[in-house]
Amino acid sequence: MKNFSVYGLMILSVLGICSFGGNVFARTEEIPSKNYVLMFHALEYDARLGDAAEYFLKEVLKPTDSLILFTPQRSYNFSQKTRETTPLEKLIQVTKDVLRRDISMEASTYKDIIQQMETVVRMLTDADPTPVKSLITQYSQLKENLFAIRKLDGNLFFDLAEMFKQAQGEKHIIILYEKRLRVIPNRQTMERLRANPDVRLEINEVLEAESSREVMNADTVTQALKDGGVKLHFVYLHTKVRYGRDMEPKEFSGDIYNVFSKIAKETGGVVMIASVAETALKEIVGSPK
Repeated sequence: MKNFSVYGLMILSVLGICSFGGNVFARTEEIPSKNYVLMFHALEYDARLGDAAEYFLKEVLKPTDSLILFTPQRSYNFSQKTRETTPLEKLIQVTKDVLRRDISMEASTYKDIIQQMETVVRMLTDADPTPVKSLITQYSQLKENLFAIRKLDGNLFFDLAEMFKQAQGEKHIIILYEKRLRVIPNRQTMERLRANPDVRLEINEVLEAESSREVMNADTVTQALKDGGVKLHFVYLHTKVRYGRDMEPKEFSGDIYNVFSKIAKETGGVVMIASVAETALKEIVGSPK
């Protein structure tokens, strides 16, 4: 998750609107009845994510509501002026294009690391005992690289909570997060590797075990959101799996699920595991129009 600053949010620049600073809720227009922050964190853009954005813009967002949209790359403020002066269908298409572009940019780095992991896993499958420790060290570094690019920034939520304090009406943060996977050797290879006493410990710590590190302080973020009157909703989206027969997928975002599901429950929000983002949004916000 990138380090976003909500005090420098950008309107959709492709519509010809310039970036701006200041408080996005400090407007002279009619007070919004609901304030939404919608976050997309995916590694693969497909039409269903675009459908979710279209549903939200067409069926959920009212003229007096506010919306800030986060992609994996940047944030966009859908001001009332932009929505009033831009045909809805054009706004929807621009939003889909932005999601496709930004998700693709984020995914390229992640997929490159996964491909390197797959190479190491294949070498472990074929390796004799001599190079195993070196390969495990390579895998450990790649795992750290994955952690680095999906590091959560709690300051973003503190900033949003602070800004929300000045807003009137309901306040909602909705996170659509696609489950992350990494790859490990298949069962037969894992059994063979564990049989080697020289690397058994490393196999368990590097390949099998998940991280026990704290990705974000859930308690402090929860309190900040509560102070701002914000409900956080978390949707954990299933991901498409593609891997070779000599390897197996292993979840790599269970810690993120644990953090956000805890925050959602404690702020009065919804926690969902879903395959279709639009369906999840319908269950969270319904069709208020």
